[in-house]
Amino acid sequence: MKSIVFNTEMVRAILDGRKTQVREIIKPQPSNQNYALWRIASSTNKKIVDKYYWADVNQSEIWLRDDVYFKPKYQADEIIYVREAFQIIPPNMVFYKADTENKEKTGWKPSIYMPEKIARIFLKVTNVRVQQLQDITEEEAIAEGSNILTSSLALINPIIGFQDIWAEKYGVNSWDKNPYVWVYAIEIVETKQEY
Repeated sequence: MKSIVFNTEMVRAILDGRKTQVREIIKPQPSNQNYALWRIASSTNKKIVDKYYWADVNQSEIWLRDDVYFKPKYQADEIIYVREAFQIIPPNMVFYKADTENKEKTGWKPSIYMPEKIARIFLKVTNVRVQQLQDITEEEAIAEGSNILTSSLALINPIIGFQDIWAEKYGVNSWDKNPYVWVYAIEIVETKQEY
């Protein structure tokens, strides 16, 4: 099963029902700023249906490379599990950092190392679409978890709060690059509380 990694604040936002969207940079990005992303809806070659490629507006110039056709990491209706920071206390007690106010780093394993067997949050991808990062609306920024920030700027303008969330994940100047992103709509389908 595929997984997705979230920091502690985003896990709390998911559990509270406040995070219902996720954006990830599309790879590869186009080599030409005038290119758009095109989806293949039908083809005699079934292997490329529902894949994407970069081309100009008239599709007269296609960005040709070995991996010209690609897909989003997650598909609509797919179930994925959330990786979050955790601790295992022998013999088999699992604790999740998002459930505690303890800010100490001692003993917490990073979310990247969480195996599926101890995951408690499972999400369904309900929709996948493409957007340039800076086209995000205030409502979408809130759905990304911006409204959970304590910054007063995030409350006045959720997009500013989302810029902080984005910078934490992708780096300080990543917002300015305005990349194309996959926009995943998500909903919780299962949470496990005991192991």
